[in-house]
Amino acid sequence: MKNGNKAFAVLWMVMCIVFAGCNNTIISDSNLNTFGGYLHIYVNNDISSEAYEGDMLTAVYTGQENIEINYSWQINGQNIGEYDDVVFATDAGYYTVSIRAENYRELRSDAVIVSKYEGLDINELKWNVLELDVDDVFTEIEYINGMYVISGYEFGNTSSTRYFYGYSNVLSNWNKIKHNGNTYYGKGNNRLLKLRFGDGRGVYWSDEGINWNLSEYPVNIGQVLGIYGNGVIVNGMVLSENNGESWINAPSNILKSHQGNTYANGVAFGNGYFRSFSNEGNIMYSINGKEWKEIENSYIQFENYIEFGNFNYSGIYCKGGIWYAQFRYGVLYSEDGLVWKHLENISNWINDNSDVGHFEFGIEYAGGLYIKYIQGSYINGINKIGVFYSIDGKYWQQYDGLKNIFDRITYLKYVNGSIFICGSIRDNNIDLVEIKTIYSTMK
Repeated sequence: MKNGNKAFAVLWMVMCIVFAGCNNTIISDSNLNTFGGYLHIYVNNDISSEAYEGDMLTAVYTGQENIEINYSWQINGQNIGEYDDVVFATDAGYYTVSIRAENYRELRSDAVIVSKYEGLDINELKWNVLELDVDDVFTEIEYINGMYVISGYEFGNTSSTRYFYGYSNVLSNWNKIKHNGNTYYGKGNNRLLKLRFGDGRGVYWSDEGINWNLSEYPVNIGQVLGIYGNGVIVNGMVLSENNGESWINAPSNILKSHQGNTYANGVAFGNGYFRSFSNEGNIMYSINGKEWKEIENSYIQFENYIEFGNFNYSGIYCKGGIWYAQFRYGVLYSEDGLVWKHLENISNWINDNSDVGHFEFGIEYAGGLYIKYIQGSYINGINKIGVFYSIDGKYWQQYDGLKNIFDRITYLKYVNGSIFICGSIRDNNIDLVEIKTIYSTMK
């Protein structure tokens, strides 16, 4: 805990004693029922008592009552409004969450300390190489309840069994399981989803990354994976209301474009809302994942950025409470998901390299620091990468610290306090020499 929060800690201890606001406090009323489970706050989908501004806080209730639960969040004991089970920590302080239901006593969680993130210099990051077997190539990583879960393949092996996923409670000594296809992960509420390879008709789910349970989709949706929020997992054309254990068809207008088509380049969740983003720049929004409305004329703000026929360059994301729209010819951001502004430095880099034949993108919020990469691939096989960082998510600067490590980046992910980057090194930027993954602890 930073020194600036020590005074808060003393004050909070006093408040806990006076107002009984900690340790899963039950607000007393002898005529009401008592919740049968515990209420916790997860920080970026992990159990923690400390967080930083911009981190995602999720209320997790362990009870099994079949009732409608309402959530209320507090900072330093003061209510900040009625929200659903996920909020972003916008200010430093002591966060708690309460749940209520008809004929039940209010239940309040323990406090999570949210600090203001100060003094991080990206140029001081110390990069470590992730330990894998000699021929293993890393493709994805997640973290669930104390366990790191990865996927990858064996380089040089062309058989159908070259793929694997693995797990470890440390970043080494992986328990590997062979698989007949590359593994892609998604998230539920403190639950990991894994794509069912082959027919796109379902996912496996796990609460610890070791034992997996199959749940089938009503339709074939391919390689889309879940976006969780407000008690619902939205997964392309299907959704789940019981944390991935069963699925129903999603409303058809979740992917609606302003021209009436039904294709889109993604769904994201942030600040209490789902948003879907069509290839034509139209944005739909929903609170519960089932009822979707159109943001009227939203596509007009993106008309100068969309390259029709190259829709794979676009997408929508919410990182650290800020929305981002990614296009072939630029990047925009929004603090409310309604009004969008140009990210000048990044968009200028894209335009300066407009002769690139193909772009790939990645963006993460990493504990007080936003990091984004842009991977440009020329037709002749030569690559060019741009890596950028930001403190507030709105003003970005270029970062040159990876130039001597990679000439191609394929993956960027923030997991359990560390940022992971996978990339390759090529001889004369053409012949593959090495593929490796590096990581740096951000806090």
